[in-house]
Amino acid sequence: MNSQNETEIRHGAWQRFLKWMRIVPRRRYRLLRSSLRRWNKTKGEEWRDKTRQTSSEVAERAREEVAEFRTDTRQRYEQARPQIEQMAQDGRERAVKVRTFGLRWLRFTASVLASIALFASIGAIIFFLSRDTDSTNADLTCEL
Repeated sequence: MNSQNETEIRHGAWQRFLKWMRIVPRRRYRLLRSSLRRWNKTKGEEWRDKTRQTSSEVAERAREEVAEFRTDTRQRYEQARPQIEQMAQDGRERAVKVRTFGLRWLRFTASVLASIALFASIGAIIFFLSRDTDSTNADLTCEL
């Protein structure tokens, strides 16, 4: 019993309907089938035509909205284009200014470091030359 209930649960609604159709007596099954055929010929055709018409109307409306959106977007872009181009030009100029400022700062620091190195080397040379001159004079004097 338990396994039968589990199979009932696993079956979908369509499978349960088919099982019910097998249980239904033949006469009732034929009546049901004929009524479905009559509905398909009358109401079914109307329903299909109405659905087709509605779907074609919806598709046409969607095409019109897309076309309107595209033209509206293009107009907005054309209106905003000068401002966009000006902003791009300003950005390029700002980038050039930043690069030139960086290069100037680099040249300045390089020249300061070179000056410091030059003056330090000149100072070192002068210091060493002035220190050694006294000791050489004392050694050169001889007593006879």
